Amino acid sequence: LSLSLSLSLSLGASASSSASSSSSSISGARRGTTAKVQAGRSGKKRQSSGGYKTSGGSASYKKDKNNNHSKKNSREVEDLLSYVRRGKLDACVRALSQLSVKQRKEALESVYLKRFFMDMAKKYGASREAYAFLIEADKVDGNLISGNLIYYDTRMATRVVGVCARGGDSALAQRTMEYLSTEKGLQLDIFMYTSAINACAKKGEVERACKLFRQSEIEDGLEPDVFMYCALLKVFRQAMTRKGGKSGRGYASSHSSSRKRSPLEGESQSENEVLLEKALGYVELMKEQGIVGDVVLYNCLLSTCGRADNLEKAEGFFWEMQTLGVQPNSKTYSILIQCCLSSKEGEKALDYFRDAREQKEVINAHIVAQAVQAHSMLKAGTEPEEALSEARRIYKELEIEGIVMDGVASASLVSLASDLGHHEIALEILNEISTSSVSRERIP
Repeated sequence: LSLSLSLSLSLGASASSSASSSSSSISGARRGTTAKVQAGRSGKKRQSSGGYKTSGGSASYKKDKNNNHSKKNSREVEDLLSYVRRGKLDACVRALSQLSVKQRKEALESVYLKRFFMDMAKKYGASREAYAFLIEADKVDGNLISGNLIYYDTRMATRVVGVCARGGDSALAQRTMEYLSTEKGLQLDIFMYTSAINACAKKGEVERACKLFRQSEIEDGLEPDVFMYCALLKVFRQAMTRKGGKSGRGYASSHSSSRKRSPLEGESQSENEVLLEKALGYVELMKEQGIVGDVVLYNCLLSTCGRADNLEKAEGFFWEMQTLGVQPNSKTYSILIQCCLSSKEGEKALDYFRDAREQKEVINAHIVAQAVQAHSMLKAGTEPEEALSEARRIYKELEIEGIVMDGVASASLVSLASDLGHHEIALEILNEISTSSVSRERIP
Protein backbone atom coordinates (compact mmCIF):
# COMPACT_ATOMS: atom_id res chain seq x y z
CA LEU A 1 0.00 0.00 0.00
CA SER A 2 2.80 2.43 0.87
CA LEU A 3 4.66 1.45 -2.30
CA SER A 4 1.64 2.13 -4.49
CA LEU A 5 0.96 5.38 -2.64
CA SER A 6 4.53 6.61 -3.20
CA LEU A 7 4.37 5.53 -6.83
CA SER A 8 1.15 7.47 -7.40
CA LEU A 9 2.58 10.53 -5.70
CA SER A 10 5.70 10.39 -7.87
CA LEU A 11 3.62 9.96 -11.03
CA GLY A 12 1.42 12.91 -10.02
CA ALA A 13 4.42 15.10 -9.41
CA SER A 14 5.87 14.07 -12.76
CA ALA A 15 2.60 14.85 -14.55
CA SER A 16 2.36 18.21 -12.78
CA SER A 17 5.92 19.04 -13.74
CA SER A 18 5.28 17.99 -17.35
CA ALA A 19 2.09 20.04 -17.49
CA SER A 20 3.80 23.09 -16.05
CA SER A 21 6.71 22.76 -18.46
CA SER A 22 4.28 22.27 -21.33
CA SER A 23 2.31 25.30 -20.20
CA SER A 24 5.43 27.37 -19.93
CA SER A 25 6.62 26.24 -23.39
CA ILE A 26 3.21 27.05 -24.90
CA SER A 27 3.13 30.47 -23.28
CA GLY A 28 6.71 31.02 -24.40
CA ALA A 29 5.78 30.04 -27.94
CA ARG A 30 2.84 32.39 -27.82
CA ARG A 31 5.06 35.19 -26.59
CA GLY A 32 7.55 34.38 -29.33
CA THR A 33 4.80 34.32 -31.97
CA THR A 34 3.40 37.60 -30.65
CA ALA A 35 6.85 39.13 -30.73
CA LYS A 36 7.36 37.92 -34.31
CA VAL A 37 3.98 39.29 -35.40
CA GLN A 38 4.71 42.62 -33.76
CA ALA A 39 8.16 42.67 -35.32
CA GLY A 40 6.64 41.79 -38.69
CA ARG A 41 4.09 44.55 -38.34
CA SER A 42 6.70 47.07 -37.33
CA GLY A 43 8.85 45.82 -40.19
CA LYS A 44 5.98 46.39 -42.60
CA LYS A 45 5.50 49.86 -41.17
CA ARG A 46 9.15 50.61 -41.62
CA GLN A 47 9.00 49.28 -45.18
CA SER A 48 5.96 51.37 -46.08
CA SER A 49 7.54 54.44 -44.53
CA GLY A 50 10.78 53.62 -46.33
CA GLY A 51 9.16 54.87 -49.55
CA TYR A 52 8.53 58.55 -50.08
CA LYS A 53 6.03 60.79 -51.73
CA THR A 54 7.01 63.59 -54.03
CA SER A 55 6.33 67.13 -52.90
CA GLY A 56 3.63 67.71 -55.48
CA GLY A 57 2.34 64.28 -56.42
CA SER A 58 1.04 60.99 -55.15
CA ALA A 59 3.72 58.70 -56.63
CA SER A 60 5.48 56.70 -53.94
CA TYR A 61 8.74 54.83 -54.33
CA LYS A 62 9.61 51.55 -52.64
CA LYS A 63 12.99 50.36 -51.51
CA ASP A 64 15.47 49.36 -54.12
CA LYS A 65 16.47 45.77 -53.46
CA ASN A 66 19.38 45.99 -55.87
CA ASN A 67 20.72 48.99 -53.99
CA ASN A 68 20.80 47.26 -50.58
CA HIS A 69 18.65 50.09 -49.31
CA SER A 70 18.15 48.22 -46.05
CA LYS A 71 21.66 49.41 -45.12
CA LYS A 72 21.83 52.83 -43.61
CA ASN A 73 22.73 55.52 -46.12
CA SER A 74 25.69 57.74 -45.52
CA ARG A 75 25.12 61.28 -44.37
CA GLU A 76 26.08 62.61 -47.81
CA VAL A 77 23.52 60.41 -49.58
CA GLU A 78 20.79 61.42 -47.14
CA ASP A 79 21.61 65.09 -47.69
CA LEU A 80 21.39 64.64 -51.46
CA LEU A 81 18.10 62.74 -51.16
CA SER A 82 16.63 65.50 -49.01
CA TYR A 83 17.31 68.02 -51.78
CA VAL A 84 15.66 65.76 -54.35
CA ARG A 85 12.61 65.15 -52.16
CA ARG A 86 12.06 68.89 -51.93
CA GLY A 87 12.43 69.28 -55.69
CA LYS A 88 15.69 71.25 -55.36
CA LEU A 89 17.55 69.39 -58.08
CA ASP A 90 19.97 72.21 -58.84
CA ALA A 91 20.97 72.34 -55.17
CA CYS A 92 21.50 68.58 -55.23
CA VAL A 93 23.89 68.89 -58.19
CA ARG A 94 25.81 71.70 -56.46
CA ALA A 95 26.08 69.69 -53.25
CA LEU A 96 27.28 66.67 -55.22
CA SER A 97 29.95 68.70 -56.99
CA GLN A 98 31.29 70.01 -53.65
CA LEU A 99 31.92 66.53 -52.24
CA SER A 100 35.34 64.98 -52.34
CA VAL A 101 36.10 62.43 -55.02
CA LYS A 102 35.80 59.55 -52.56
CA GLN A 103 32.50 60.84 -51.12
CA ARG A 104 31.11 61.41 -54.60
CA LYS A 105 31.97 57.88 -55.68
CA GLU A 106 30.34 56.42 -52.59
CA ALA A 107 27.22 58.56 -53.08
CA LEU A 108 26.88 57.54 -56.71
CA GLU A 109 27.01 53.88 -55.78
CA SER A 110 23.41 54.41 -54.63
CA VAL A 111 21.25 53.25 -57.53
CA TYR A 112 18.27 54.56 -55.59
CA LEU A 113 19.67 58.09 -55.56
CA LYS A 114 20.35 58.11 -59.30
CA ARG A 115 16.97 56.65 -60.20
CA PHE A 116 15.13 58.96 -57.81
CA PHE A 117 16.92 62.03 -59.22
CA MET A 118 16.05 61.13 -62.82
CA ASP A 119 12.42 60.39 -61.94
CA MET A 120 12.04 63.81 -60.35
CA ALA A 121 13.87 65.48 -63.24
CA LYS A 122 11.44 63.87 -65.66
CA LYS A 123 8.48 64.99 -63.57
CA TYR A 124 9.60 68.62 -63.46
CA GLY A 125 11.12 68.69 -66.95
CA ALA A 126 14.51 69.58 -65.45
CA SER A 127 16.64 68.56 -68.42
CA ARG A 128 19.59 70.84 -67.60
CA GLU A 129 19.82 69.50 -64.05
CA ALA A 130 19.68 65.93 -65.37
CA TYR A 131 22.52 66.64 -67.80
CA ALA A 132 24.59 68.28 -65.06
CA PHE A 133 24.02 65.25 -62.79
CA LEU A 134 25.29 62.98 -65.58
CA ILE A 135 28.45 65.07 -66.02
CA GLU A 136 29.16 65.07 -62.27
CA ALA A 137 28.77 61.30 -62.20
CA ASP A 138 31.16 60.86 -65.11
CA LYS A 139 33.81 63.02 -63.42
CA VAL A 140 34.35 60.26 -60.87
CA ASP A 141 33.50 57.36 -63.21
CA GLY A 142 30.15 56.93 -61.49
CA ASN A 143 28.71 55.15 -64.53
CA LEU A 144 31.46 52.57 -64.91
CA ILE A 145 30.49 49.00 -64.06
CA SER A 146 33.33 46.82 -62.82
CA GLY A 147 33.27 43.06 -63.17
CA ASN A 148 34.96 40.65 -65.52
CA LEU A 149 34.89 43.60 -67.92
CA ILE A 150 34.72 47.30 -67.21
CA TYR A 151 32.06 49.00 -69.30
CA TYR A 152 30.10 52.24 -69.36
CA ASP A 153 26.51 51.99 -68.12
CA THR A 154 24.38 54.03 -70.54
CA ARG A 155 21.14 53.80 -68.53
CA MET A 156 21.55 57.19 -66.89
CA ALA A 157 22.45 58.85 -70.21
CA THR A 158 19.41 57.28 -71.87
CA ARG A 159 17.22 58.64 -69.10
CA VAL A 160 18.74 62.11 -69.54
CA VAL A 161 17.70 62.07 -73.21
CA GLY A 162 14.25 60.92 -72.09
CA VAL A 163 14.01 63.86 -69.69
CA CYS A 164 14.92 66.19 -72.57
CA ALA A 165 12.17 64.60 -74.68
CA ARG A 166 9.64 65.17 -71.90
CA GLY A 167 10.60 68.82 -71.62
CA GLY A 168 10.96 69.39 -75.36
CA ASP A 169 14.63 70.36 -75.05
CA SER A 170 15.89 68.93 -78.34
CA ALA A 171 19.14 70.93 -78.30
CA LEU A 172 20.23 69.45 -74.97
CA ALA A 173 19.14 65.97 -76.08
CA GLN A 174 21.39 66.27 -79.12
CA ARG A 175 24.19 67.69 -76.98
CA THR A 176 23.93 64.70 -74.62
CA MET A 177 24.17 62.30 -77.55
CA GLU A 178 27.19 64.13 -78.97
CA TYR A 179 28.85 63.97 -75.55
CA LEU A 180 28.37 60.21 -75.40
CA SER A 181 29.57 59.74 -78.94
CA THR A 182 32.64 62.01 -78.92
CA GLU A 183 33.72 62.11 -75.26
CA LYS A 184 32.87 58.53 -74.31
CA GLY A 185 33.26 56.90 -77.72
CA LEU A 186 29.94 55.08 -77.46
CA GLN A 187 27.63 54.01 -80.25
CA LEU A 188 24.18 55.54 -79.81
CA ASP A 189 21.17 53.25 -79.84
CA ILE A 190 17.72 53.46 -81.40
CA PHE A 191 16.08 54.43 -78.10
CA MET A 192 18.20 57.56 -77.74
CA TYR A 193 17.47 58.67 -81.29
CA THR A 194 13.75 58.10 -80.89
CA SER A 195 13.70 60.10 -77.64
CA ALA A 196 15.68 62.92 -79.25
CA ILE A 197 13.25 63.06 -82.18
CA ASN A 198 10.36 63.13 -79.71
CA ALA A 199 12.02 66.13 -78.09
CA CYS A 200 11.77 67.94 -81.45
CA ALA A 201 8.00 67.40 -81.56
CA LYS A 202 7.12 69.98 -78.92
CA LYS A 203 8.31 72.89 -81.08
CA GLY A 204 7.91 71.20 -84.44
CA GLU A 205 11.63 71.24 -85.26
CA VAL A 206 11.48 69.38 -88.54
CA GLU A 207 15.01 70.02 -89.76
CA ARG A 208 16.64 68.89 -86.52
CA ALA A 209 14.45 65.76 -86.41
CA CYS A 210 15.28 64.83 -90.01
CA LYS A 211 18.98 65.38 -89.32
CA LEU A 212 18.82 63.02 -86.34
CA PHE A 213 16.97 60.48 -88.46
CA ARG A 214 19.67 60.54 -91.16
CA GLN A 215 22.44 60.49 -88.54
CA SER A 216 21.05 57.29 -87.01
CA GLU A 217 21.34 55.54 -90.37
CA ILE A 218 24.58 56.99 -91.71
CA GLU A 219 26.80 57.47 -88.64
CA ASP A 220 25.55 54.72 -86.33
CA GLY A 221 24.26 52.24 -88.90
CA LEU A 222 20.89 51.81 -87.20
CA GLU A 223 17.71 50.66 -88.90
CA PRO A 224 14.77 52.90 -87.98
CA ASP A 225 11.81 51.09 -86.49
CA VAL A 226 8.10 51.90 -86.36
CA PHE A 227 8.53 53.92 -83.15
CA MET A 228 11.08 56.25 -84.74
CA TYR A 229 8.84 56.80 -87.77
CA CYS A 230 5.93 57.53 -85.48
CA ALA A 231 8.02 60.10 -83.56
CA LEU A 232 9.03 61.72 -86.86
CA LEU A 233 5.41 62.00 -87.98
CA LYS A 234 4.57 63.75 -84.71
CA VAL A 235 7.23 66.36 -85.46
CA PHE A 236 5.73 67.07 -88.90
CA ARG A 237 2.24 67.27 -87.41
CA GLN A 238 3.29 69.76 -84.74
CA ALA A 239 5.10 71.89 -87.33
CA MET A 240 1.96 72.33 -89.41
CA THR A 241 -0.17 75.40 -88.98
CA ARG A 242 -3.91 75.19 -88.62
CA LYS A 243 -6.38 77.15 -90.72
CA GLY A 244 -6.40 80.78 -89.79
CA GLY A 245 -2.72 80.81 -88.86
CA LYS A 246 -2.99 78.87 -85.60
CA SER A 247 -0.12 76.46 -85.22
CA GLY A 248 0.02 73.21 -83.33
CA ARG A 249 2.85 74.29 -81.05
CA GLY A 250 5.01 76.42 -83.26
CA TYR A 251 6.85 75.84 -86.51
CA ALA A 252 10.54 76.03 -85.76
CA SER A 253 12.10 75.50 -89.17
CA SER A 254 14.90 77.81 -90.21
CA HIS A 255 12.89 79.71 -92.80
CA SER A 256 9.91 80.49 -90.55
CA SER A 257 11.22 80.72 -86.99
CA SER A 258 12.18 84.36 -87.48
CA ARG A 259 8.72 85.35 -88.71
CA LYS A 260 6.61 86.97 -86.02
CA ARG A 261 3.43 87.49 -88.04
CA SER A 262 0.73 84.86 -88.42
CA PRO A 263 0.63 83.35 -91.90
CA LEU A 264 -2.37 83.85 -94.11
CA GLU A 265 -4.75 80.97 -94.69
CA GLY A 266 -3.59 80.28 -98.23
CA GLU A 267 0.04 80.57 -97.18
CA SER A 268 -0.41 78.14 -94.27
CA GLN A 269 -2.16 75.68 -96.56
CA SER A 270 0.77 75.72 -98.99
CA GLU A 271 3.23 75.30 -96.12
CA ASN A 272 1.23 72.41 -94.71
CA GLU A 273 1.09 70.63 -98.04
CA VAL A 274 4.88 70.88 -98.41
CA LEU A 275 5.34 69.40 -94.94
CA LEU A 276 2.80 66.66 -95.63
CA GLU A 277 4.56 65.62 -98.85
CA LYS A 278 7.86 65.44 -96.99
CA ALA A 279 6.29 63.37 -94.22
CA LEU A 280 4.72 61.00 -96.73
CA GLY A 281 8.13 60.58 -98.32
CA TYR A 282 9.37 59.06 -95.08
CA VAL A 283 6.31 56.81 -95.02
CA GLU A 284 7.24 55.52 -98.46
CA LEU A 285 10.78 54.92 -97.22
CA MET A 286 9.35 52.94 -94.32
CA LYS A 287 7.37 50.75 -96.72
CA GLU A 288 10.46 50.18 -98.88
CA GLN A 289 12.28 48.91 -95.80
CA GLY A 290 9.51 46.38 -95.26
CA ILE A 291 8.22 47.93 -92.03
CA VAL A 292 4.48 47.48 -91.50
CA GLY A 293 2.95 50.18 -89.35
CA ASP A 294 0.78 49.41 -86.35
CA VAL A 295 -2.36 51.21 -85.24
CA VAL A 296 -0.33 53.84 -83.37
CA LEU A 297 1.64 54.78 -86.48
CA TYR A 298 -1.48 54.94 -88.65
CA ASN A 299 -3.16 57.13 -86.05
CA CYS A 300 -0.18 59.49 -86.24
CA LEU A 301 -0.38 59.39 -90.03
CA LEU A 302 -4.12 60.13 -90.08
CA SER A 303 -3.62 62.96 -87.60
CA THR A 304 -0.85 64.45 -89.75
CA CYS A 305 -3.10 64.36 -92.82
CA GLY A 306 -5.88 65.93 -90.80
CA ARG A 307 -3.65 68.75 -89.63
CA ALA A 308 -2.86 69.44 -93.30
CA ASP A 309 -6.64 69.36 -94.07
CA ASN A 310 -6.14 66.56 -96.56
CA LEU A 311 -9.17 64.33 -96.01
CA GLU A 312 -8.52 62.34 -99.18
CA LYS A 313 -5.11 61.17 -97.96
CA ALA A 314 -6.50 60.38 -94.53
CA GLU A 315 -9.26 58.22 -95.99
CA GLY A 316 -6.76 56.44 -98.20
CA PHE A 317 -4.56 55.48 -95.22
CA PHE A 318 -7.67 54.45 -93.25
CA TRP A 319 -8.56 51.84 -95.88
CA GLU A 320 -4.92 50.88 -96.36
CA MET A 321 -4.44 49.97 -92.71
CA GLN A 322 -7.44 47.66 -92.79
CA THR A 323 -6.15 46.02 -95.97
CA LEU A 324 -2.92 45.26 -94.10
CA GLY A 325 -4.87 43.76 -91.21
CA VAL A 326 -4.42 46.66 -88.80
CA GLN A 327 -7.66 47.07 -86.87
CA PRO A 328 -8.82 50.67 -86.25
CA ASN A 329 -9.53 51.63 -82.63
CA SER A 330 -11.46 54.44 -80.97
CA LYS A 331 -8.62 56.90 -81.55
CA THR A 332 -8.53 56.05 -85.26
CA TYR A 333 -12.23 56.76 -85.78
CA SER A 334 -12.05 59.90 -83.66
CA ILE A 335 -9.18 61.29 -85.76
CA LEU A 336 -10.90 60.42 -89.04
CA ILE A 337 -14.22 61.95 -87.98
CA GLN A 338 -12.39 65.07 -86.88
CA CYS A 339 -10.77 65.25 -90.32
CA CYS A 340 -14.26 65.20 -91.83
CA LEU A 341 -15.47 67.92 -89.47
CA SER A 342 -12.46 70.10 -90.32
CA SER A 343 -13.38 69.73 -94.00
CA LYS A 344 -17.08 70.49 -93.28
CA GLU A 345 -18.04 67.00 -94.45
CA GLY A 346 -20.88 66.24 -92.06
CA GLU A 347 -22.30 63.32 -94.08
CA LYS A 348 -18.93 61.58 -94.27
CA ALA A 349 -18.40 62.08 -90.55
CA LEU A 350 -21.72 60.38 -89.81
CA ASP A 351 -20.88 57.55 -92.21
CA TYR A 352 -17.68 56.79 -90.29
CA PHE A 353 -19.60 57.16 -87.04
CA ARG A 354 -22.07 54.48 -88.17
CA ASP A 355 -19.14 52.29 -89.17
CA ALA A 356 -17.66 52.76 -85.69
CA ARG A 357 -20.96 51.75 -84.07
CA GLU A 358 -20.73 48.39 -85.82
CA GLN A 359 -17.33 47.73 -84.24
CA LYS A 360 -16.99 46.29 -80.76
CA GLU A 361 -15.99 48.63 -77.91
CA VAL A 362 -15.10 51.55 -80.17
CA ILE A 363 -17.76 54.16 -79.44
CA ASN A 364 -17.06 56.52 -76.55
CA ALA A 365 -18.38 59.87 -75.35
CA HIS A 366 -15.87 61.84 -77.42
CA ILE A 367 -16.97 60.19 -80.68
CA VAL A 368 -20.61 60.83 -79.71
CA ALA A 369 -19.81 64.52 -79.28
CA GLN A 370 -18.24 64.57 -82.75
CA ALA A 371 -21.30 62.86 -84.25
CA VAL A 372 -23.60 65.42 -82.65
CA GLN A 373 -21.43 68.20 -84.05
CA ALA A 374 -21.60 66.63 -87.52
CA HIS A 375 -25.39 67.20 -87.58
CA SER A 376 -24.77 70.93 -87.83
CA MET A 377 -22.82 70.38 -91.08
CA LEU A 378 -25.40 68.47 -93.07
CA LYS A 379 -26.50 69.59 -96.52
CA ALA A 380 -28.68 72.65 -96.91
CA GLY A 381 -31.69 70.48 -97.81
CA THR A 382 -31.79 68.95 -94.33
CA GLU A 383 -34.23 70.63 -91.96
CA PRO A 384 -32.72 71.85 -88.68
CA GLU A 385 -35.48 70.16 -86.67
CA GLU A 386 -34.77 66.87 -88.41
CA ALA A 387 -31.02 67.12 -87.74
CA LEU A 388 -31.59 67.98 -84.09
CA SER A 389 -34.10 65.18 -83.64
CA GLU A 390 -31.70 62.66 -85.18
CA ALA A 391 -28.84 63.83 -82.95
CA ARG A 392 -31.03 63.50 -79.84
CA ARG A 393 -32.12 60.03 -80.91
CA ILE A 394 -28.52 58.86 -81.33
CA TYR A 395 -27.55 60.38 -78.00
CA LYS A 396 -30.36 58.59 -76.13
CA GLU A 397 -29.76 55.27 -77.89
CA LEU A 398 -26.10 55.22 -76.97
CA GLU A 399 -26.87 56.28 -73.43
CA ILE A 400 -29.26 53.33 -73.14
CA GLU A 401 -26.56 51.04 -74.58
CA GLY A 402 -24.33 51.97 -71.64
CA ILE A 403 -22.07 54.66 -73.11
CA VAL A 404 -21.17 56.99 -70.25
CA MET A 405 -21.60 60.53 -71.53
CA ASP A 406 -19.25 63.20 -70.27
CA GLY A 407 -19.66 66.95 -70.15
CA VAL A 408 -18.32 67.43 -73.67
CA ALA A 409 -20.91 65.10 -75.22
CA SER A 410 -23.73 66.74 -73.27
CA ALA A 411 -22.55 70.24 -74.10
CA SER A 412 -22.31 69.38 -77.81
CA LEU A 413 -25.99 68.42 -77.87
CA VAL A 414 -27.01 71.63 -76.09
CA SER A 415 -24.79 73.68 -78.41
CA LEU A 416 -26.32 72.02 -81.48
CA ALA A 417 -29.83 72.99 -80.41
CA SER A 418 -28.69 76.53 -79.64
CA ASP A 419 -26.79 76.91 -82.93
CA LEU A 420 -29.86 75.77 -84.88
CA GLY A 421 -31.94 78.47 -83.18
CA HIS A 422 -33.94 76.19 -80.85
CA HIS A 423 -33.10 77.82 -77.53
CA GLU A 424 -36.11 76.41 -75.70
CA ILE A 425 -35.18 72.89 -76.79
CA ALA A 426 -31.62 73.58 -75.65
CA LEU A 427 -32.90 74.40 -72.16
CA GLU A 428 -35.09 71.30 -72.24
CA ILE A 429 -32.13 69.11 -73.20
CA LEU A 430 -30.03 70.70 -70.47
CA ASN A 431 -32.74 69.95 -67.91
CA GLU A 432 -32.99 66.33 -69.09
CA ILE A 433 -29.22 65.86 -68.87
CA SER A 434 -29.11 67.38 -65.38
CA THR A 435 -31.95 65.14 -64.20
CA SER A 436 -30.37 61.99 -65.63
CA SER A 437 -27.01 62.90 -64.08
CA VAL A 438 -28.59 63.30 -60.64
CA SER A 439 -30.44 59.98 -60.99
CA ARG A 440 -27.21 58.21 -62.00
CA GLU A 441 -25.45 59.58 -58.93
CA ARG A 442 -28.17 58.14 -56.69
CA ILE A 443 -27.64 54.64 -58.04
CA PRO A 444 -25.50 52.68 -55.51
